[in-house]
Amino acid sequence: MNWPMQDAPMGPKDVHSTTLSREEDAACIALRKYTLLPLDVLPL
Repeated sequence: MNWPMQDAPMGPKDVHSTTLSREEDAACIALRKYTLLPLDVLPL
């Protein structure tokens, strides 16, 4: 049997920038310094 199916496309539906602005970067650094948590623990 031959099944005419295709895989669903992967990845985000809305493509956007993955870089942080200066303000977002400063907020992340301040949060890490305040909580003393590593970056991979924070839900960003």
